[in-house]
This record gives sequence, structure tokens and C-alpha cells, in this order.
Amino acid sequence: MINRNTLKLTGRISLRSRLIGYILVLHLIFASLSIYLLIGNRSWRIWLIALEAAFVISFYTGLKLVRAIFGTL
Repeated sequence: MINRNTLKLTGRISLRSRLIGYILVLHLIFASLSIYLLIGNRSWRIWLIALEAAFVISFYTGLKLVRAIFGTL
């Protein structure tokens, strides 16, 4: 069941803030996977570099999309 206080709090958070929060959480997951690969087996090092490149591209693209969506409103 949904609590009314939760709905009130959600109403105060803008859509832009929610999207940026979503992007941030998604990239924190990427970062934790990167740390796991860094600590793990050395054969995974090349995959770590690829993951980091994807991480940077994804974060940049996500922020650019959020700005584009809200720039037109």
C-alpha cells in the first residue's frame, strides 16, 4: 500500500531531479562492478577499461538527454 506521506514527498521532487537520480544510481552500479573487476582476476583488466569507457559515455549521454528534454519545456 502506498503511504500518503510518500506521495507528498514524491510530488515535491521534480522530474528532472528524479531522472538525474536514476542516472546517478545506475552509474553507481556500474562503478561497483568496476571495483569488483579491479579487485578480481587480472585477466578482467581489459574489460574494466571497456566498462569505464561505457560508463563515461553513458553518463554524458544521460545528462545530455535530461538537458535536452527539459531545455524544450
